[in-house]
Amino acid sequence: MFHKLMLKKIFLFLLIISCFFLLFLYLWTSYSLSFKERYIRPDNFLPLFNTRTTKNKYDFDENIVVIYNRVPKTASTSFVNLTYDLCRKNHFHVLHINITGNNHVLSLPNQMKFARNITAWVEMKPAFYHGHMAFLDFSKFGMPEKPLYINIIRKPLDRLVSYYYFLRYGDDYRPHLVRHRAGDTMSFDECVKLKKPDCDPKNMWLQIPFFCGHHAECFEAGSEWALEQAKKNLVNEYFLVGTTEDLGDFIEMLELSLPRLFQGFYTMLSELDDLPSIKLGDFTLRFELDELTPFGKEVAEKELRESPVNKENGIKELKRMLQQETDLVVPIDNDDWMVRFLRPCKYYPESALELIKRYYSFKIKHHDVYYGLMPSKEENIFKANILTVFPQRDQLGRRILLLELGKKWKHKEVSLDEVFKGCVLFLEAAMLEPETQVNGAVVIFDMDGLSLQQCWQFTPPFAKRIVDWLQDSVPLRIKGIHIVNQPKIFNMVFALFKPFLREKLRNRIIFQAMTETHFINILHQSEKELVEFLAEEIVAERKAQKKKTLPSEIDGFKVKLDGADVDFVKDLGNEKVSVSFNVNHTVDTEEEPDINMEQDKPELGEMKSKPSFEVEIQKGNKTLSFSCSFLQGEAQEGEYNDMFGIDEVTIYEGEWNEKVYAVAGDVLDGYLYDLLMNYLEEKGVSNEFAEKLSDFSTGYEHQSYISLLESLSKFAVDSK
Repeated sequence: MFHKLMLKKIFLFLLIISCFFLLFLYLWTSYSLSFKERYIRPDNFLPLFNTRTTKNKYDFDENIVVIYNRVPKTASTSFVNLTYDLCRKNHFHVLHINITGNNHVLSLPNQMKFARNITAWVEMKPAFYHGHMAFLDFSKFGMPEKPLYINIIRKPLDRLVSYYYFLRYGDDYRPHLVRHRAGDTMSFDECVKLKKPDCDPKNMWLQIPFFCGHHAECFEAGSEWALEQAKKNLVNEYFLVGTTEDLGDFIEMLELSLPRLFQGFYTMLSELDDLPSIKLGDFTLRFELDELTPFGKEVAEKELRESPVNKENGIKELKRMLQQETDLVVPIDNDDWMVRFLRPCKYYPESALELIKRYYSFKIKHHDVYYGLMPSKEENIFKANILTVFPQRDQLGRRILLLELGKKWKHKEVSLDEVFKGCVLFLEAAMLEPETQVNGAVVIFDMDGLSLQQCWQFTPPFAKRIVDWLQDSVPLRIKGIHIVNQPKIFNMVFALFKPFLREKLRNRIIFQAMTETHFINILHQSEKELVEFLAEEIVAERKAQKKKTLPSEIDGFKVKLDGADVDFVKDLGNEKVSVSFNVNHTVDTEEEPDINMEQDKPELGEMKSKPSFEVEIQKGNKTLSFSCSFLQGEAQEGEYNDMFGIDEVTIYEGEWNEKVYAVAGDVLDGYLYDLLMNYLEEKGVSNEFAEKLSDFSTGYEHQSYISLLESLSKFAVDSK
């Protein structure tokens, strides 16, 4: 009997052990859930070529895994975009690490899955992973291989300022995306003065957790342990870390140290050896790559000190100087390339070296313009036929570029950045022509028909980029810039450029007389004054505009616009809720101005639109209707703090008519009134919704006001 009892216990023990083993096996299997299903966005990984099913375990180049756990606002988006372009050429995969809720950390089970899947996903190797994720040590999960970590950091204050404005104005990569702080025009300096949370110095700590890791203390601003751990990981776990300020050096080091992935990262357009022709709109321009003409040789000798001796000595000395510049990677054995920089510097090698440095610094700073820049990728600008390179040179042998940025320029179809890229393509190609290297180029801007909306496309950063490019960075002789048919409003555009112009370039800008048919010369005096005032007023209103774009949906309500009428509509299945209002005559200041007798005029409070609105709830053929309006003044202590109130309630079948009975809100039973307010809130019309309605109405009314000013200006012009 005793032995039977022991056997039963042993059998039960073995059964329990087997159950635990099966449970462990099940959990272990679940951990191998495909990484690409949980953490990799399928739309972001690129199946570029037929991957091999087996790989040499010891082939380092084919098993490289690089993780770029990118710090926000350190030029990470620009860097990753370059990688996406390069992966097609170098045959590797780029995959985005997408963490739920935009968190920077993973749970412990997900950390293990992440490490296991990246290590085991052989088909994706070589691979480049990127995402805003804190450092993760693969060795603590017993992985046989560790990835190569890289990162880019930035001066903390510069990064914080960049992030502050990014939250308000977004960036160039997704310009239509409305950011979290969109509409907030407070400057960073004002934020610091008012001690707002967005500019709290503690926010400068954000870069530390990306190197420290997933530990909770890594995110405690000022933690000495976290800082030391971040330093330790940077030194011991990171393959390469660069800085935003020296991004070019970082890219160069990647290309030299990991050529399997990054070969060609540093390549720029000007290293092309041949560019025989380019399709420009309706015609094909053929570039002249032959030797100098007799006229060109004469100019080179008289103006550029070109002679066989100076040429030979200049190339030799420049080559020697470049060999000492370890930070520059250039085609040092290409004599023709050297001559491109020596000619505009009159064969002084010291000046040529400085020009080369400025040229590549500009390209690195604006790598989003230069990288992959080819005529085939910029067809839009050439099809628009606003950029014309004359097939014949002028009497002085100079190339002529005509830019028509007036009535022919459809700025909604061709952006100003695309125009700039077209100009870059022209001048980069012109640099290859010996005749243009010597005789130079002339640029003509035809501004006939320039509109106010086109003027607004020009910004101070764009103006500085253009001037820096022409003044310091282009190894080409710009002999003249002619501006013709400019209207008076062009002065606003030129005012953006003037602060950056030095005397040499300023003296080469020539303004031609406007055509006699231009409107400003034949308008009556009153119309002239009206147009001039409106031009200034529109610019000021645009500057004050908080909402550049308006949402198409608010809290589930779809937005429909019809002139001054606005409708918000939400379908709830068996019923439809609609909110309608009109923005006319709805704007007022939120606060009464403080009267100061010493001021010429009082400072007004913020302008807000608070329109009365109708709420209709339809069920079949019946409609319950509320007329509502925003409440004036502040709630007293002990009162409900409602933003709006019910002015009238009615219910009817079919179409409304004047025979339908309605009751005023102020005569309703108090308890019934509260129940109806709760009913509206349940349908989505709450105080929070009313505040968003007011913000939307304010932005839309301001847009409509600016459109009215534009129409008024056009009417005054057309009335001549």
